[in-house]
Amino acid sequence: MLPLGFWFNAAPPLWLRVNKRTTNRENYRLQLAAALLEAEPGEHPQSLRLMSSANIIDLPGYADGDFAVQDHTSMLAASALAPQPGQRILDLCSAPGGKTTHLAELMDNRGQIVACDIDAKRLDTVMSLAKRLKLTIIERSCFLKPRIRPPARLMPRSSMCRAATPACSADGPRCAGGSNPASSNTSSACKRGCCSPPSSASGPAARSSIPRAASSRTRTSGSSTASARP
Repeated sequence: MLPLGFWFNAAPPLWLRVNKRTTNRENYRLQLAAALLEAEPGEHPQSLRLMSSANIIDLPGYADGDFAVQDHTSMLAASALAPQPGQRILDLCSAPGGKTTHLAELMDNRGQIVACDIDAKRLDTVMSLAKRLKLTIIERSCFLKPRIRPPARLMPRSSMCRAATPACSADGPRCAGGSNPASSNTSSACKRGCCSPPSSASGPAARSSIPRAASSRTRTSGSSTASARP
């Protein structure tokens, strides 16, 4: 227990996500070394861990958008989604913007990301970070509240839409309209109409690519009834 106590008392490691649109990890590590700052690469190919404390705005390449501060585990979320250039992504819990801007980088700044949050001031942080990283495909156009649908122009027109609702975000259930934390954030968002096509749409092209909850079938007296889980 004693080592665990010391671990909690220690300052958390400072991780940087290198902006692969402006530089690469090794080149940026050399920039840090030139400034007498040691950094070691992490498991994620864009990650660097600073070995000493530093003032973020004084780091090399800050104004040029060469990096963003993001925890290593958070970097894995956007990579797991594997977004592609040209896709449209609805990020239901965008602030403060680490995962949102990472998605934009992985999409090579091509496509559209709709950044949502119930607090407009928190979205200011998202847009400020996007501006510094020179990412232009992020749009702050949806403030999620219970029983309020996004503007019709933001509703997906094809199966290229995805919803990014990071499970590791403490604001996830709140942003998705106060859903039960034990339930799927994505499913809750779909119930709110944030990622489903208008009810009048039909056909394969109108269906969203967001995974639906699995359905179970029970057979009774020779007949079958289907029940969908919420």
